[in-house]
Amino acid sequence: MGTHYTEKRKVYATLHDAVRAQDEYALKRMLDDGAAPDALDAKGRTALMLAIEANDLPCTRTLARGGAYLHRVDKDGLTPLELSKQCGHEVITGYLNMTLRQKWAQPREEKTAPLDPALPQAITVQRPLKLKTPGM
Repeated sequence: MGTHYTEKRKVYATLHDAVRAQDEYALKRMLDDGAAPDALDAKGRTALMLAIEANDLPCTRTLARGGAYLHRVDKDGLTPLELSKQCGHEVITGYLNMTLRQKWAQPREEKTAPLDPALPQAITVQRPLKLKTPGM
């Protein structure tokens, strides 16, 4: 007989630890409690990237639904979708393809600091026009 989730209540230091333990319930609880879904480990990987490498669809799904950025690039220049293709994980690749087609998974706009009202709102730099003339 398996251990019921309410009986084990394991606590993990990071989302990465929960993914390594393949504990999707703890992962969801941590995300619900405000854990940053895009936090990086010492090797520069997100928990989503670890779940993909481990071919763990439940954790991949939990992280994607929990707000993990699906367009983040790892240190090798791979997005989660590219990583799943490289690892040969067809089910996760299919899930990520489907998820990326949905509106909520599209690339986020970069947030910028509000402009200081004392500064000009637009700065235009004009360069002198260099014309090539014959014989010069």
